[in-house]
Amino acid sequence: MGIEGAVVDGVTARAQLGLLRTRITHYPGSGLKGNNLLSAPDVTAGGSVEWRRGDLTALGALTYTGAHFTDVNNRPRGRTDDLIIADIQASYDLGRFRLFGSLKNLFDSRAAIARYPGVVPAGGSGSEPDYDSSVLVQPRTFMAGVKVTF
Repeated sequence: MGIEGAVVDGVTARAQLGLLRTRITHYPGSGLKGNNLLSAPDVTAGGSVEWRRGDLTALGALTYTGAHFTDVNNRPRGRTDDLIIADIQASYDLGRFRLFGSLKNLFDSRAAIARYPGVVPAGGSGSEPDYDSSVLVQPRTFMAGVKVTF
């Protein structure tokens, strides 16, 4: 669900909230009954504020993703942490041309968005966590460009 409204002239605020509860209820012989579905956080939320003045637009946004399992077996090492990402962007319209820029992951979070518990291979050494892998949030990224309308 979401809400959007004008705060003052030229400023719009938006907020969204997603609530989800997932459980595997029937999968005979799998040992997975009662587990959470993978990659399904219980809570997601977001908010943004957009400012417009003439041809100039600026926007700041926050996105929250609750901790969740990215491993169908719901092993603790397959659970991500809560995550908040901040982004900003701005644009300026010049008729047929639009200049724009954005900064994604403003605070350069290095959090894992997916975690995959590893297993020591036959003949391998070390412990299972030595073989874990993760997918990390895209690092801070700056983009700029020009849009031309024909």
